Amino acid sequence: MTNLSLILQTVFFLFWPMFLWNRQIIYPVCLDLVVPIWLNHLIHTNIMVLIVLETLLCPRDYSERKEGLLRACVVPLAYTA
Repeated sequence: MTNLSLILQTVFFLFWPMFLWNRQIIYPVCLDLVVPIWLNHLIHTNIMVLIVLETLLCPRDYSERKEGLLRACVVPLAYTA
């Protein structure tokens, strides 16, 4: 699961710049009625906080190359799909 740390940061580093640049592309205003802005902020910022804590507090157990490569490809594709 160690290789997912960098990939999950994609959520943070793609969402917030796009949100600040042109909110309508990634999160239209009409969604504020469904998901409040504070919850949206919590969801997309909490990822980075948890990754930093996990990186600092947990020992590393690196996976096999094939498994790591598979995760590195599948997770970003699933997130952006």
